[in-house]
Amino acid sequence: MTSKTQKGDTQEAQVTLTDKARDTAHGVVDKVALTAAEIEKNAREGSKMTEQKITEIAKDAQQKGQAYLGKTTNYVQKNPLKALGIAVASGYLLSKLVSNKE
Repeated sequence: MTSKTQKGDTQEAQVTLTDKARDTAHGVVDKVALTAAEIEKNAREGSKMTEQKITEIAKDAQQKGQAYLGKTTNYVQKNPLKALGIAVASGYLLSKLVSNKE
């Protein structure tokens, strides 16, 4: 009878070990799923913050561009000959810088 008891104990030990392994595996899977969910959440929040920051920078750049355009327009209207001279001189210098002829 000892052998039947030993077989029963061995089977119970195997079942207990299997249950523990299953429970441990489920715990690990749950932790991995939770961590993945947190990473995804953080990535989405970071992406949203980046999008908002880029939109803010673009709006700021557009406002500054409009301000400079307004100032330039006013200057050209008040000083048309100076503006023409500056444009011609700038074009000449730029063409010299761009051309590789010596």
